Amino acid sequence: MKIKDQFTNPDGSIAYLTYEDADSFEHLLSKKVTQVYGICFVGDKLLVVHNEELWGPVGGGLEIGETFEECLKREIKEESNMKVLDFYPIGYQEVVCNGETIYQLRYAALLEPYGDFESDPDGDVTEIKLIDPREYKQYFDWGEVSNQLVSRAIELLSKSTNGYSGKYLGKTVTIKIDRPIRSKHPKHDFIYEVNYGFVPGTKAPDGEELDTYLLGVNEPVGEYTGRCIAIIHRTNDDDDKLIIVPEGEDFSDEEIQKATNFQEQFFKSIILR
Repeated sequence: MKIKDQFTNPDGSIAYLTYEDADSFEHLLSKKVTQVYGICFVGDKLLVVHNEELWGPVGGGLEIGETFEECLKREIKEESNMKVLDFYPIGYQEVVCNGETIYQLRYAALLEPYGDFESDPDGDVTEIKLIDPREYKQYFDWGEVSNQLVSRAIELLSKSTNGYSGKYLGKTVTIKIDRPIRSKHPKHDFIYEVNYGFVPGTKAPDGEELDTYLLGVNEPVGEYTGRCIAIIHRTNDDDDKLIIVPEGEDFSDEEIQKATNFQEQFFKSIILR
């Protein structure tokens, strides 16, 4: 997608902007790239930062010798105290003003906090928030460009869980249950508090079939067809878990965490939707 716009700078000069989707920024390596920003998510929440009087996405200017990716990760660490788990190019802006052409890059990124945010070493960012992405216009609104950035980031990151589990989000899935509710784990000393199984015919990075939790069904079953409403993405293990529920039912992140804590307590994870 290509979007054209223009805006007036504080000094009265007019800047002409052209946004374009991109899957790579390699063609911009020889161009004058001045800025890298990220449309960043922690689970299904969008990160926004408060810079001076404005809220917006995290990001800033390239430092001498930095690659685009290094700039993205540094800015995210400095402005939010978060670690980048995964990232994808969204697109870039070509800005022409007073005869000069510059480029501004936009990435989608999945994050995990190192800890609480305390301060930006440059003093630019004073506060951060994790918001419902549907409410982003309350914090920043760049018209058609911001609509494209946020929607494309959600699309890219929904498929980013190592390219194998994201495709099931929102889909109807038939699963096999090999560890029914109230059964005991074959090796570890805990009881399954929900039905637990797998998607037949799949292969996850750990070499096994893609695992699933079945919520909302409180009796043992052998097979079930339901809807995938979320993914538990383990950040310290190559083993995502689909959350399957009966059609028409839904569970909050907190309800999913409570229902699966009997096993997920031993791992670090985030919930993707």
